[in-house]
Amino acid sequence: RVEELEMLCAIGQQLGIAVQNARLYQEIRKGATELERRVADRTAEVRKINECLEAEIVERKKVEDALRVSEKRFRSLIENSLDAISLLDADGNVLYDSPGYERISGFSENDRKGKKAFDLVHPDDRARLTSLMSKLLRETDQVVLSPIRVRHADGSWRWIEGVVQNMLTDPDVH
Repeated sequence: RVEELEMLCAIGQQLGIAVQNARLYQEIRKGATELERRVADRTAEVRKINECLEAEIVERKKVEDALRVSEKRFRSLIENSLDAISLLDADGNVLYDSPGYERISGFSENDRKGKKAFDLVHPDDRARLTSLMSKLLRETDQVVLSPIRVRHADGSWRWIEGVVQNMLTDPDVH
């Protein structure tokens, strides 16, 4: 009988362990199922976010392509124009000269960049031009430039006329 009791106790302990293991397995299975659900939910969220990001990337590429085409068109118009286009700072220093300026004056953009634009103006026309530019700094309207003489790279004087506009406050120009 003692042996049977010991055996029954051992079986009881084993049965208790088995029941406890079964409960733990159910809890683990329940936790795994919950984890799988969370992973599936999060994966769906990430997919949606990725789809949105991909759509934004496609749209951004379209905008960048359109901007590139627009810039190329603008550059082509400016660089192939027979007209001279110059960009000056508020002090009259040359920031940019279009290739048309070189065709007219013989001076390249690098020859004039950073230098005073009025240095090449004939001395007899300089006061009139300075007055006109001072007015333009106060009033941002376009001004038609009456003919003035400018020095050509070969030393001769050339008559030019044009339209001048103050764009110092336009952030797209700077």
